[in-house]
Amino acid sequence: MASGAAVFLALHPLRKITPSAAQTSVARAGLRRPGGVFAAEAAPIRAGAQVEELVDHLRAAKTPNAMCQAAQELGGTGSEAALDALADTLARGGSWARQCAAQALLRIGGAPARAQLERLLTDHDPRVRQIALDAVAAGDDPDARATVLALARSAGDLELRTDALAALGRAHRSEAVPLMLAQLPRADGPTQRRLIEILGEAGDRAAVPALAQIVRTGGSAGVRQTALSALGQLGGPDALKALQEVLLGGRRDEIGAAAYALANTSDESAHKLLLGVAQSARPEAAEAALHALAQFEGDDVRALMLAQLSARDGQLSGAAANYFAMHHDDSAVPRLIEIARHGSRAAVAQAVSALSQIGGDAAAAAVRELASRPGPARDSALSTLPSLPGGAEAARKLMIKLVREDGGQA
Repeated sequence: MASGAAVFLALHPLRKITPSAAQTSVARAGLRRPGGVFAAEAAPIRAGAQVEELVDHLRAAKTPNAMCQAAQELGGTGSEAALDALADTLARGGSWARQCAAQALLRIGGAPARAQLERLLTDHDPRVRQIALDAVAAGDDPDARATVLALARSAGDLELRTDALAALGRAHRSEAVPLMLAQLPRADGPTQRRLIEILGEAGDRAAVPALAQIVRTGGSAGVRQTALSALGQLGGPDALKALQEVLLGGRRDEIGAAAYALANTSDESAHKLLLGVAQSARPEAAEAALHALAQFEGDDVRALMLAQLSARDGQLSGAAANYFAMHHDDSAVPRLIEIARHGSRAAVAQAVSALSQIGGDAAAAAVRELASRPGPARDSALSTLPSLPGGAEAARKLMIKLVREDGGQA
């Protein structure tokens, strides 16, 4: 069960309970208010408490917070002496406490804990059930995994069948992908999106043809966009080809999703493709490529963004200006100053905004100079100057100077 626990806990990190100020004040009085009724609660768990003390806390707990905290502490002990108390919590607790108890079983591991988790594979609570399914699917017991596989193949309840498929997919079990692909055409939209997300996470490129077909011809807009993201996760020549088709000739609302999917692949050819599309004649595709490339910092991307600062299309020049602002990259400061002095009204505003966000001495000095001299950038620079370090006082002095020069007229 150890390897399964490692995989599962990476997917389902335990949540540290931090009580609110109101909860803390009530706790000091020894009270809680479940369902609107104040109830006596056990004292806080003592640091370094042993298993027996933690078990007592769990059995005495009357609120989900207290039950969950005690269950988490017991899970951390790794002791099978906690199993009976955790079983009681699963029998009497609410959804949140039961989830914490199931996670504690996973952390404890061993055959007895695994047996309890296996009894939760068809639990009525989908969140508790998913914890058990994920743990068993990722575990090393072939008989238990066979149970999950059987549920994925033939469970009468669609949600349970999908949960089992998802667990197998996240565990990268080879049986999962064919089953998910077989179910895709019969599933409703939300189920399709969930299966497609898991196909992307599973990393098996056998799913690429089916996903490419969905992108080209089928499904709702939400399903197609989910398929685009999954294709980016899977990568490979066929996935990149499908994404390129959408980027260059797809629906307007899907072009951006295709660009980001390409950017998120680890394939160098996808990076080169985006660089080329960013200079293409189709403005929507070029803009989407620029936004997708904004997460990168290489010399090739920086050179592209510098060139696009001069683009006639305001969307393209704005995307390039945002790149330098996002990365606080002062290599564009001279070009942004030139645009602020001679560009169109929209370009001037973009340039001044980028300068203010880049930060650093050169960019700050540029904003102060633009604010102090007559020109198309003065108003934008004056409104931006107070946001810079020491800029509020500089803006005040400049405004006083301008009023005086204007003969005292505000």
